[in-house]
Amino acid sequence: MTDQRKADTRHKIQLGGLVIKAGLGQIDAMALLGLLVTHRDAARDPGEQQHLRDVGRAFATQTRGTDDGA
Repeated sequence: MTDQRKADTRHKIQLGGLVIKAGLGQIDAMALLGLLVTHRDAARDPGEQQHLRDVGRAFATQTRGTDDGA
């Protein structure tokens, strides 16, 4: 396996872990895709990205101790 392919695989595993950590592991795959597509344009805005990072950090802090390694 090439280094680039390993990095791609690791990235996909990390993203899957984030979906589970966010409590969305049980949502139907097409509903999850719809959620992401619906919000992708807003998530590309630098100001919104910062807001989302802040929310993510707060969530990670709240759930510390229940970390699943994602």
